[in-house]
Amino acid sequence: MRMKPTAPRSATTLPSHAVVPPMTPGQFVREIGEWLAVDPSTVDKMRT
Repeated sequence: MRMKPTAPRSATTLPSHAVVPPMTPGQFVREIGEWLAVDPSTVDKMRT
């Protein structure tokens, strides 16, 4: 299943046949860090 944002604070689930391996904690931290580095203000947007 993959999530597809359709509007602020909502998501639609679409079936997916792709197998996604679990992330290691290190991979998670790197991916989230890269995402936040692109738009650091996103953290503030998520709190409101």
